[in-house]
Amino acid sequence: MDIQARVQQLEGRVAALEEQLTSQGSSAHTKPMKKIAPKELLLQYSGLKVHQKTLLLAYHYEHDLGNTSFSVVDIVNLFKLAKEKSPANTNDMFNKNIAKGYMLEESAKKDGKKAWSLTATGEKYVQDELTKEAPSE
Repeated sequence: MDIQARVQQLEGRVAALEEQLTSQGSSAHTKPMKKIAPKELLLQYSGLKVHQKTLLLAYHYEHDLGNTSFSVVDIVNLFKLAKEKSPANTNDMFNKNIAKGYMLEESAKKDGKKAWSLTATGEKYVQDELTKEAPSE
């Protein structure tokens, strides 16, 4: 099969899949989730240590708000939005999470400041450990 015929075949398959998705409309798989406010998020998980709150807010910043990395300022702002006192030394909270393998420093800066992201281990910890006590809806 030549390349042009293969491309046409693939375009036909993609068009069929797009039509199928469009005809399904707003199913449970495509329904957007309601975004949760940082305050609501922290209220769901009482008893967390400050470095755990920092990790939870970083997870929220990446996963719920759609960012790929975060700075200290980003997390401090989330603490402010949650009307919670931010850590006296946010960098220390980041370092505690880095030591546990939950965060890593990014090579690229964000807004001229150091940037971090969650590791797969950090994401798994939030999903499996921090949130296992969460109330079900």
